[in-house]
Amino acid sequence: FPEAPRWSTRYNRLYFLEWGGDTVWTMQDGQAEILFPTAAGDGPSGIFQDPQGNLWLALYSSRKVAQMSPAGEIRQTFDNFNGQPFRGPNDLIGDANGGLYFTDSGNFEEDWTEGRAVGAVYYISPTGEQGQGDAELVYPNGVALSLDGLTLYVNEAIRLLAEGVR
Repeated sequence: FPEAPRWSTRYNRLYFLEWGGDTVWTMQDGQAEILFPTAAGDGPSGIFQDPQGNLWLALYSSRKVAQMSPAGEIRQTFDNFNGQPFRGPNDLIGDANGGLYFTDSGNFEEDWTEGRAVGAVYYISPTGEQGQGDAELVYPNGVALSLDGLTLYVNEAIRLLAEGVR
């Protein structure tokens, strides 16, 4: 189940994840190879490379966000906001200041299909401080920043479907 293709201009390669296989892949010059495995059951679903070359992973199944070295060594992890465990970090994007936005989707079978507004968007500053954005989203899955860095876009499919947008 490949996820989250992300181009690295730093290394001139494509990164992508295998959610069910708990692996981080890279592709360069048409050759794909496993860069490193994550822990069994992590379920990586989002990836972003920071200015220092570290890889940030949204680990949906193990409900955390991790900063990893390019070789796969864990540098730091985040698994809660103000003591409340994450429900399923899904996608992430970094900003020009070295901070990171990520979606916390929740349980697909229960939250998305039932339309429960329990998902959220979070921010981790370059110093590790956390902030919370909208906390009443229905399965936020996908996040992007505008080119000027002033607008955060969050995909919330259930609202689009309910409003008839396809």
